[in-house]
Amino acid sequence: SADELFAIARKLHEHCFDAGAARVYTVMKIDDRRDKAVSIGDKVASVERASRKQKPDAH
Repeated sequence: SADELFAIARKLHEHCFDAGAARVYTVMKIDDRRDKAVSIGDKVASVERASRKQKPDAH
């Protein structure tokens, strides 16, 4: 769950200080979409479409 993930991230972050770090920079990026159902196949297809748009023609 998200709560478990945040708890683990907090422990990892604090561990760095416990190990002697004076400064710790922790970044988490979570994209949580709940307004529509999206399958992994949909996500792969989206990445493939974007990839084709980025590639210049080989002509």
